[in-house]
Amino acid sequence: MKRTLCLIILAMAATMAPAMADTWTFSFNGQTIHATGWLEITSLVATGGEATFTYNGGPSVTVDLLAGCAADINGHCTSPSGLFWYNDQMSPGTTPQIPPYPNNPGIAFVSADHSQELNLWYQTDISSYVASGEQNGTYYPRSDGWGEPGTFSLTAVPEPGAIFLLLTMLAGVAGVAGAKKKAA
Repeated sequence: MKRTLCLIILAMAATMAPAMADTWTFSFNGQTIHATGWLEITSLVATGGEATFTYNGGPSVTVDLLAGCAADINGHCTSPSGLFWYNDQMSPGTTPQIPPYPNNPGIAFVSADHSQELNLWYQTDISSYVASGEQNGTYYPRSDGWGEPGTFSLTAVPEPGAIFLLLTMLAGVAGVAGAKKKAA
């Protein structure tokens, strides 16, 4: 009896441990740039994703993560417009969650027609996440290419397998409790 109870408690503890999710949701909120979206992260590299962002209250723009580029000698990739560096490095379990610039220039997104780009990175000298965008060769929010500071959050999306395991465990506990009641 005690052994069964210990096994049930152990199973419960194992299923309650957070799983390292591959899919993450994120948001960035600056004074004029706002973005939300999702990322697939494998071995600390963003390998897929999508964002919807607005600039200065304008229309929403959907952009896809630029992933899988051939990096230059410094480990940087260049966006299609040539205006942004990126390398898609992520650190979900640490702060900052996007490793700091200049060694890691952040993550970049581009629209399907390549007319819009969004770059998110962590700027060490101001201790803040930063976003900058580009539309048809024009930077925003600042003409020098440096973006605006804002808040960034990254949240793991629960994996379906972990949820299934938790539900199975709860059904097992209910079954054991029902069998004990019946036996009494």
